Amino acid sequence: MRKIAIAVFTVALAACGKSSIETKLDEAAKLRDRMCDCKDAECANAVQEDFRTWKKGNKKSSDDKPSDDQMKRWSSINDELIACRHKLESPK
Repeated sequence: MRKIAIAVFTVALAACGKSSIETKLDEAAKLRDRMCDCKDAECANAVQEDFRTWKKGNKKSSDDKPSDDQMKRWSSINDELIACRHKLESPK
């Protein structure tokens, strides 16, 4: 799953310039923050749908590639978003 997410991110950000990549990372971080602020599954489902829409909206191709640091940042954001989502799915 993690490899797929990284591949999607690479493709999603490939069309963006370096400043655009940072903008997209900031958008992803906001989605992560929203997910981590959720207190119930309804909220998490809404944020997850927004995240899916965000990913679909960023599927473009280009020669611009994210740097290693940008990929590390993406990986961290994605992992944290998933962890927050799973906390709401786990039985209490």
